[in-house]
Amino acid sequence: MKITPRDASLAVAQLMPHIIRGIQLDFFVKRGVTQSQFLVLAAIRADGECPMGTLARNLHIRMPTATGIVDRLVHARLLGRHADPGDRRQVMVRLTDKGARFIRDFESLVRARWEEVLKPLDPHELTAFFNVMTKLRQQLQHEAPPAESGVLLRAPLRRNPERAHGHPFDFRSGWPSRAESRDGQRPWRESKGQADR
Repeated sequence: MKITPRDASLAVAQLMPHIIRGIQLDFFVKRGVTQSQFLVLAAIRADGECPMGTLARNLHIRMPTATGIVDRLVHARLLGRHADPGDRRQVMVRLTDKGARFIRDFESLVRARWEEVLKPLDPHELTAFFNVMTKLRQQLQHEAPPAESGVLLRAPLRRNPERAHGHPFDFRSGWPSRAESRDGQRPWRESKGQADR
């Protein structure tokens, strides 16, 4: 049987709910972080400091929405904000120590979950899986998805020196939050028995 990229992508899509069920939702709810706030943190984690305008374009949101989300992350001390020394009109945002620790904690959670999932693989299968994941990660680090795809785009952000060390969870794409209110306040959790849509 010949496996096509469509077959493989469907298998990945069907696997992901089993990977993420429960653990990530609980992680974000306990910390009071919404889905859109997480995507902002993830985007900045991927490439380091980010201009506000670039961040809004990458997430396919309007500047007022991006500003509202960033304001709350700054208030939560997960992000810092400062003027670009080369252009005082340009506002830059970056992870604070607390924000970087939040991302590291999430990476550790994902890594632990994958360790459980990968246990049934024999050494040969594990090596093959590792090689495939490494190849995909390297490709995603150097290629931008098409602008119409609706995922986070690679932009001319400032390089994050940590990338060279190959973190186990390199954020490169996201999913749009239809549950997010215009000002970015709706929490990422089920409310009154009904999940966010």
